[in-house]
Amino acid sequence: MAKSDQKKQKRKQRKLRQRQAKKQKEIVRSASIEVPEPSAKIIRKLDEIFHWFEDGEAEHAIKLLKKLGKSASHSAAVAEAEFGIYQELGDRERASIAAKRFLKLVPQNPDAMFGYAQATLFCFRSSIALIQFKKFLDRWPDHDLAARAREAIEICDSESRRRVATANEDGGLELTFEDGGLEFYARHEESLEQMADHNLDEAIRLLEQNIKQQPQFISSRNNLVICRFYQGDLENAVRVAREICELAPDNRFAEANLIKIEFLAGNPEKANELADTAMVDPPEEQDSFTALVEALGYLGRDEDVIVLSQMLEQILPLDEDERSELLHCFAVANFRLDDKDEAERLWDECFDVNPHHPIALENRADIASQDGHAAWSQSLNKWLPQPFVMEMVKHYENDNSQLVGRLASGNPVVATIVPALLDRGDPAGREFALNFALADATPPMLAAVKDFAFSTRGPDELRNRALAALKEKSVIDVGPHRFFSRGQWTEIKLIGFEITAEPLEVELWKGELLEEGYWAMREGDLEIAEKAFQQVLDRDPNCRSARFNRASVWQRRRRGDEPEKAEREIRKLHADHPDYSFAAMAVAHFEAEEGNFDLSKQLIKDVVERSKLHLSEAMMLFTTQAQVALIEGDLEAAESSWNIMCQISNEDDPRVRQIREKIDVHRFRKTSGRGLADLMLGQN
Repeated sequence: MAKSDQKKQKRKQRKLRQRQAKKQKEIVRSASIEVPEPSAKIIRKLDEIFHWFEDGEAEHAIKLLKKLGKSASHSAAVAEAEFGIYQELGDRERASIAAKRFLKLVPQNPDAMFGYAQATLFCFRSSIALIQFKKFLDRWPDHDLAARAREAIEICDSESRRRVATANEDGGLELTFEDGGLEFYARHEESLEQMADHNLDEAIRLLEQNIKQQPQFISSRNNLVICRFYQGDLENAVRVAREICELAPDNRFAEANLIKIEFLAGNPEKANELADTAMVDPPEEQDSFTALVEALGYLGRDEDVIVLSQMLEQILPLDEDERSELLHCFAVANFRLDDKDEAERLWDECFDVNPHHPIALENRADIASQDGHAAWSQSLNKWLPQPFVMEMVKHYENDNSQLVGRLASGNPVVATIVPALLDRGDPAGREFALNFALADATPPMLAAVKDFAFSTRGPDELRNRALAALKEKSVIDVGPHRFFSRGQWTEIKLIGFEITAEPLEVELWKGELLEEGYWAMREGDLEIAEKAFQQVLDRDPNCRSARFNRASVWQRRRRGDEPEKAEREIRKLHADHPDYSFAAMAVAHFEAEEGNFDLSKQLIKDVVERSKLHLSEAMMLFTTQAQVALIEGDLEAAESSWNIMCQISNEDDPRVRQIREKIDVHRFRKTSGRGLADLMLGQN
C-alpha cells in the first residue's frame, strides 16, 4: 500500500473512532436517565450506517439500518438511530414509528417522550401528540424542552378540539372533547399509526373498539376496509365498504375507497361504474380527492387523472404529503400518455415538496437507467394482500406450478390484477404478474401475457421473455411479429428450434483445457488461450472446438498474416465438418463481407432449420445474423436478431451488449452522416 493510501486509511480509522466515542456519549447522556448502553458490535454497525449516511449514501444506510433493526430490535440505540435518520430524511411516518419504539424501550427518557410527541405532531396526529406532550410536562416540568412542549400543547389542543367538534357537527361523533372525545380521537389516530407500521391485527382491534363505541364514525369503518383487504379478507373488505356507502352516501372518501376495493377485489366493471359517477362531480376535500386520484390510477384511467390534475389548486386544505402524492400520480398519468416533459415537470414539483418521495424516486431512477418499467404510481404491496402474495410465491418457489395454477385459475382477483400489473405495475409487480400468468397458463392469463408482449409497456427484455413463453406454449408462431423495441416498432421472428444448455460430453482433460483457453481469450490473454488450444490439438488434431478457437485467437491478435491464416483454417474446418455450426457461421460472416449475401444467408438458413441447438450455438447464430444484416445495411433485421438474443439470454450479456452497440453505431451513422460514426466504428 502506498504511503498516501496508508495515511488516508489511518485518518479514516481515526474519524471512525472519534464518531464511535461521540455516539457512546450521546447514547448515555445522563446518569439520571437509564439508557441501556449498546454492545460494541452495535456501535460499530451504527457508526458504519452514520458514515454511509453522512457521505450521501442514504439508500445504502437505510438498507443497513433495516437489517440491523431486525437483528437488534430491542436496542434503544438502534431505534434512536432510526428515528434520527428518518427524521433527517423527512420520512415522517417511519420517524414516528421509530420514535414510538424508542420510547417503549426507554420509557423514562424525556428526550424519547418529547421526540415521539413531536413526531406524531409532524404526522398530523394532534390528539396523540397532545396527550404525549402533557405526559412530558407532568414528569419533567423543568426540562429544557418544557417551553417548546407548552407551545406544542397550545397547537395540539386547538387542532384536536377542532377535529372533535367537526366530527360532532358531521354526525360522526357524539362525544365532547372533555367527555371522551380526545381519547376517542387519539385511539383513532393510534389505529392509523398501527396501519402505517403494518400491525393490522392491532389496528383492527382499535378500529372495532371505536366502531362499537361510535358506530356512526365513518373514518374507522373506512380504515377497517383497508385493514381487512391487506389481511387478505377480501370478502369482508368489500362488504364493509359497501355498507359504508349505504350508511353515508355523501361520504366521498368512502366512495373513492369503494372504487379501489371493488377493483382490487376483482370487480372491475363495478369499480369503473362507480368511477364514472364520481367523475361527474369530483370531491374537493383533500383526503377524498387524493383517494379518487389513487383509485383511478389503479383502474388505469389516466385521462381522468389528468382532468383532476387541473383541479389541484382548488383542493383545501392540502398538506405537503398529500400534495407530493398527487403530483406523483399526475406525473405518472402524463408519462403513460406520452407527455414526458410534463411528467418530468410534475416530478420536479413533487420533489420540491417532498425530496424523498420513495416511489417517485424509483420512477426517476428507472427512467435514468432506461430499464423501461416507468411509470407506476403504487408498489406491488399496495395491489395485493400480502397473505395472498406469500401463498402464491411459496408454491412458485417450490416449483409447484400446478398448485399455482389452481390458486390462480378462476380467481377474480388474479383475473383483474394480472393484466393491470403487466400494464402499470412496478418492476416487482410485472415480474409477479408474468410469472403467475405463465404458471396458470389458462386462456385468459395467456391472453393477458400476449397483450403485454405486443404492447409498449414494460422493458423490452421482459416482453421478449413473454414472447418466448407464448411461442413455447404454442399461443403464437415464429412470426414475424410486430414488436416494440428500443422505442420503435420493428419486425421480429421467434426461435423455431429447441435450445439446450446441457453440458457437452467431452473428455475431462480436453474440457479443462478448452475452458481454460476460452476464458483466457475472453479476458484478452491470447497467448495463454492459444497455448491451451494447441495442447488439445497436440493430443487430438481433429478437435473442432480447438481448431476453431485457435483460429479465433489469430483473428483477434492480427499478427502478420494471422487474419488470412485464420480464415483459411475456418473455411477448411467448415469443409471438413459442414455440420459444425460455429465454422458455418464464421464462413457466413466471411461471405457477407465479400458481398456474397445469398451464400451467407443460405449457410445461416441451414443452421436455423436444425431441430436443436446448444445455447452457445444459438447465440453464435443470431450474433452472425445481426452482423450480416448490419453489413447489408438492414437495421431492422439486425434489431430482430438482437431481440431474439435477448430471449435466449438478457441485455447484460456481453455478446448481446456488443451487438447492441454495433446496431446503435450503424443507426447513428445512417442518420448522422459518416464523420463521428466512422471514428466510433474504428473503435469496435
